[in-house]
Amino acid sequence: MLAATAALVLACAHCPAWAGNLAIVMDDVGYSLERAQRIIDLPGPVTLGLLPFAPDTLRIARRAHAAGNEMILHQPMEPLPSPHVRPMQGTLTLSMAPDRFNALTEAAMTAIPGIVGANNHTGSRLTQHREPMQRFMAHLARRDLFFLDSRTIGSTVAFDVAEEQQVPALRRDVFLDHFPNERAIAAAFTRALGIAHRQGHAIVIAHPHEATIRFLEARLKDLPPSVRLVRLSELVSLQRRVTLARLESPEYPRRSLVR
Repeated sequence: MLAATAALVLACAHCPAWAGNLAIVMDDVGYSLERAQRIIDLPGPVTLGLLPFAPDTLRIARRAHAAGNEMILHQPMEPLPSPHVRPMQGTLTLSMAPDRFNALTEAAMTAIPGIVGANNHTGSRLTQHREPMQRFMAHLARRDLFFLDSRTIGSTVAFDVAEEQQVPALRRDVFLDHFPNERAIAAAFTRALGIAHRQGHAIVIAHPHEATIRFLEARLKDLPPSVRLVRLSELVSLQRRVTLARLESPEYPRRSLVR
């Protein structure tokens, strides 16, 4: 029976029903109630990445929860030095003492009721180091939360550490608005759809720019029939099922929702 179930799950990894799954995460939410409401009102499920100590975060979280939106902690982590990155309240840093690191992580995770996971805000420095990532993943594991690696730098170890500590983990595929203008956003969205068709899913990270919200308000009403907008947690659930299938049926070829 278990072998049959495993075969079915792995076979479904190739089924058209979810071959075009698209998950959108809107990061940096917490500074504008008006823009957050427009995100909540977008057609289809969009996951909100909430900054833990931003002024409007708690009010936005209450609205999002009431509307049925999924929420994750958008945890500030130390970036590499850059004139374009400003310090963020609650940033986890490489030099931080373990007790302080743990206390700040706990404070961030309790600041937003109802979160189902977390991802990193910036973090191009911190996510390259295993020890702080191990500490962070331990908090997620205790709370049964998943992790999305925002991949703010190519040498991130965050995803690998999450897997090692048995924290369900995914990776970002596309930044939608690295260049926040309509033409660049449209090109990035087209790229995301292509990835979804090729690998079965795509995870898009966006930000609450006016151009981004306006684009999604129009575009999400007219997705191709082969693409299904899903919650990020649905991809985590599918990943867990495929992993279980592998464990029960090691003769099947290895395949993952994440690269």
